[in-house]
Amino acid sequence: MLLLHEQFSIKIRCEALGPPRSTAYYRPQPEEDRPVRAALIELAGQWPTYGYRRLTAMLERQGHVVNARRVRRLMRELGIVGEAPPRRPRTTDRYQRPGISETDAE
Repeated sequence: MLLLHEQFSIKIRCEALGPPRSTAYYRPQPEEDRPVRAALIELAGQWPTYGYRRLTAMLERQGHVVNARRVRRLMRELGIVGEAPPRRPRTTDRYQRPGISETDAE
């Protein structure tokens, strides 16, 4: 397609070859996510239980321009999943309430 650029217009080339015209105008963007990716990997390593909301806030505090969708996309691409914090069994102890003692309970 690049060899034909001097002889034919973009419209004619795209009609003949099939791709949309937007493909001919597309210029890939430089890797803008590299510093954010590095910071996200570091933060997720330090705080493995944090999800995208907390990590987004921490990246913003560090001065990165990010939003939640970008952080979620990067986490998905990097395979970062916030671990659930360990669950501890909750038990009740009726003797901890004020005004109740072991002798009152019987």
